[in-house]
Amino acid sequence: MIAEWSHLALTLALPLVGLQMLLAFLPAAPLGLSPALRARTVRVIAVVGAGLVALSFLGLIASFVSGDFSVKTAYEHSHSAKPLVYKISGTWGNHEGSILLWVLILSLFGGFLALTRVAKNSGSDGYPDTETGTSNDGGNRRVNSGIDGVRREEVAAGRRQIITYALGVQALVTLAFLGFTLFTSNPFERILPAPLEGRGLNPLLQDIGLALHPPLLYLGYVGFSLTFALTVAALIRGEADRNWARLVRPWALLAWTGLTGGIALGSWWAYYELGWGGFWFWDPVENLSFMPWLTGTAFIHSLMVVEKTGALRVWTLFLGVVTFVLAILGTFVVRSGLLTSVHAFAVDPSRGVFILAILGVTVIGAFGLFAWRAPQFSPGGGFAPVSREGALVLNNLFLSTGAAVVLLGTFFPLIAEAFGQPLSVGKPYFDATFLPFMVPLIAFMAVGPFLPWQQWREGRGMAKAFNRRLLVFAVTAVALTALVTGLLTWQTQPRLSLPVVLGLGLAGWLVAGGAARLIQSLRGGRPPALSAWAVSLAHTGLGIAVFGMIAGSAMVQERTLNLQIGESAQVGHLTFRLDGVREQPAEPAAGRNFIAAFADVSLLTADGGVQATLAPERRFYPVRGDSTTEAAIRTTWLGDVFLAFNTQAPDGGFVLTLSWRPLIPWLWLGATLMVLGGLAGIGASIRQQRRSSRP
Repeated sequence: MIAEWSHLALTLALPLVGLQMLLAFLPAAPLGLSPALRARTVRVIAVVGAGLVALSFLGLIASFVSGDFSVKTAYEHSHSAKPLVYKISGTWGNHEGSILLWVLILSLFGGFLALTRVAKNSGSDGYPDTETGTSNDGGNRRVNSGIDGVRREEVAAGRRQIITYALGVQALVTLAFLGFTLFTSNPFERILPAPLEGRGLNPLLQDIGLALHPPLLYLGYVGFSLTFALTVAALIRGEADRNWARLVRPWALLAWTGLTGGIALGSWWAYYELGWGGFWFWDPVENLSFMPWLTGTAFIHSLMVVEKTGALRVWTLFLGVVTFVLAILGTFVVRSGLLTSVHAFAVDPSRGVFILAILGVTVIGAFGLFAWRAPQFSPGGGFAPVSREGALVLNNLFLSTGAAVVLLGTFFPLIAEAFGQPLSVGKPYFDATFLPFMVPLIAFMAVGPFLPWQQWREGRGMAKAFNRRLLVFAVTAVALTALVTGLLTWQTQPRLSLPVVLGLGLAGWLVAGGAARLIQSLRGGRPPALSAWAVSLAHTGLGIAVFGMIAGSAMVQERTLNLQIGESAQVGHLTFRLDGVREQPAEPAAGRNFIAAFADVSLLTADGGVQATLAPERRFYPVRGDSTTEAAIRTTWLGDVFLAFNTQAPDGGFVLTLSWRPLIPWLWLGATLMVLGGLAGIGASIRQQRRSSRP
């Protein structure tokens, strides 16, 4: 009965969401509703619709956990012997369940926006900026800071209208994916009579990293649907002012933080689970999650300019549309069979036609609206090239160009194949075309937060102070790079080259800039504001991650060997000895639904003693007949000792991959700091909105 009630809840959500969309866009007068009553009605429907979809999703989880194999999705992707955590994650480890998760996050974002408080005294275009004391009206209109009650009500009414329109756009997107779920990808389809057992989940997905990866990734993908809805609402209303930027920013940061965490978890899973020890393969589906991250990062920085000076409004609206279009493009590719990837869902390509239709309507509708309404926006406030706005414009330029380069490299092979010219695009292309845009981006990221807004008013004194700061950055970056490379050379004999050292220096430059931003905020004697923590953590985290990316890819020492038991091998400064191989049977009662084979390997000291013992693993899943590799990793602050047990050789030996990967843990440490920076930014944005809503 749980499946039937869940299906009913999902079905009831469809007309309800349709009603939400109609009420949001139809004129209120013919319906006999006041604008305020219509806005409240739309909000209530959004919350109720989100509740129905949430109940439906919880019902699907219950079907997986209880082993209701009459539900086809549970039968194909679950098994009674599977550990509980993977029964739950199996809910979204398939096409039908993941699409329902997509719809859930869509509806929840709409529901939370509906609960957003409308502030009657929030600032608007024309309010003096609290940091610069300048007007942010973008050239449209100017009012005194002592705004009267009538004007405050106008501002609140405008904000309500933006939210109402946004809820209508969000309902339209939700309606499309609800229809896709119910009519082509129903997760509650039944099998009668019900099988006694399920087929089990793909073993590659039975991992905690990949259990958390899709929800976080969808938080980013789908979260940008709400920034898209708010962008379209601004285009419809013809106003993208300071209030709008403040309203959008926490949602954009939430989506960006989720996408950052999802990408990081995916790379971590690939690193230790797939057995090859890499963290990024420029896989097409990896690229399709990376592109909205790049444009989303540009969008967040562009929102800052809109909020502070009123400039870049049209460009910001464009980025708001592009980012969500790229998110839908990624969904289409994963589910259409258009590209081959370890991350893609193997589904009927005809389902991709439905998503292609959604993508087509989104592109034509959103860009058509943008082309019609964008010329009606005035250029907004100007700014000097040497300013924080100027640095953010360069930031946008490099991020957007980088996204275009990745898009071309991902889809050009398809275009070439359509014309009968098979072509493979891989790491050499991306290294040659993408990385050159990232070097100046990182250089400007470090100094941008120290530049003043709008123009360099203080003249020569400011220039001297800024030059001194640049000198401190440079000295700190050189010292940090020298320290890291010196320790690596002393301890591990790494492979060094001039490009690698320069790359490490660039990472040190960014870390120095991020740390200096936090130190600067301490000068007033007060604890740093959340906004200062956000900038510092995000920039420092990226710098630390760049350290890990460069060292963990360009300085790796690795060998794949066929070893007999008792045989030793040398890899760089490390010596390994294969001591034996043992097998462990499956024990469902202990949470193991696989047979494991371990290779016991000793890491030896220089005098032949045992420094550590590692046990890389091969797993065999009898239910599905699949095997996986589980690497053994010994992490130190300087890097990872990485061992993978590949297979047994015909001569009785065992094939192992033995490697030393310098600084690779820094990649995920940096990503964690970036996520914390995103959370701090969300907190700062919410706190700012609450302050503005106080009477």
